[in-house]
Amino acid sequence: MTTMEILDLYGKSHLVANMGTSIYDLLNGGLSDLHLHLRFLGQNLAAEVPVFYVDAVQNDSCELHHISQKEEMRTVMEAIINSAASILGSTIGIQLLMSREAGVWYDREVYKLSLPQEEKIHTYNREQHAEAAAQCTYTPSPSLFYRMFPFHFIIDQECRLLQVGSKLQDIASRMTKGSLIGHTLKIMYPDMEWNYQRLALLSACSFLLSTGSTTSARVGDGNGLMLKGQFFETEMDGAPVLVFMGSPRLTSLEHMRSHGLRLCDIPSHDMARDYLLINDQQRSEEDRIKQLQMDCDRMAKEARWIEKEAIWFEKEKNKAEAACERLKESLNQALSKLAEQDLLEIPDKSPSMHYSCIADIDMATPAGKALQLIDKILSGEKVRGACCKSQVHKR
Repeated sequence: MTTMEILDLYGKSHLVANMGTSIYDLLNGGLSDLHLHLRFLGQNLAAEVPVFYVDAVQNDSCELHHISQKEEMRTVMEAIINSAASILGSTIGIQLLMSREAGVWYDREVYKLSLPQEEKIHTYNREQHAEAAAQCTYTPSPSLFYRMFPFHFIIDQECRLLQVGSKLQDIASRMTKGSLIGHTLKIMYPDMEWNYQRLALLSACSFLLSTGSTTSARVGDGNGLMLKGQFFETEMDGAPVLVFMGSPRLTSLEHMRSHGLRLCDIPSHDMARDYLLINDQQRSEEDRIKQLQMDCDRMAKEARWIEKEAIWFEKEKNKAEAACERLKESLNQALSKLAEQDLLEIPDKSPSMHYSCIADIDMATPAGKALQLIDKILSGEKVRGACCKSQVHKR
């Protein structure tokens, strides 16, 4: 499935239009972020997630580097770029400048993109922002920077640590000044090893780092703390360095505590705090919904049982009413027979003296049983409910 097909599958195609105001913004880190988001949604794309970055930006063109471990991803590149451009209302020209078959790059294709007229405006706006940034004079002191960003670190061109944030050093005690960053942190996304030049080229992309030694292909697996952030190239003591600015990627308060962290360890300006609190509230609501659903299922089960019992009682009621009607009919028949033989008019005579008169009645019928019961009552015998049937039967 292509990127756009997966986005449509998850109902996330609207994200493309919100990644930036131009096709340049989308391609220079935006598409990479979309793929990373798809991994968070549960897609196991570790071996095939491409990385995009833009280079050689001109007023009407730029070069797009498409880095992927799978050569077949090249076949869907034009479709992905054109689909993304159409969502943003742009049209661009695509020309393959260099492929991995040429031997210059082993892991990428390089395209020249002809940008539409409106991209020139965005380029001009970026130049204006660069000029405004050059006029800024304030820089935070080292101690303030250290407090503001407790999960930052700085590496030199040999990827050796020059500085580590306070909380990050508490979590990964092996991160000491002068040590190789690769000994304590693994790059989970993009799929690459520690290399200063490549990290500098991908400064527009998001990075996922792990303090554990996990080799799992799925984001978030393993026991290490995940850090999500970005690299910026700058200078320190006159030498080029890379500064990593990021935050721990925590999924719950329990996950946070498992790494020895508390909310106070995350700066107030960091949205990770809000995410954890919102996520905790969402989980509480989900648990409440699950409990309500379980209660509804239980009550529905009880309702079905009650309905079955009601049907059974209705059947039994109908049977009892039918039996009563038959008994009434049998009693009426028996009384009619007794009336015909004047048995009801002779109170001093026992009904047992007149069985010859009603010998034609079948004693196995309800009428016969009723006569036997009446005979016992008129004879003065005690009749108890529990033994009536057995007493009449003996008769």
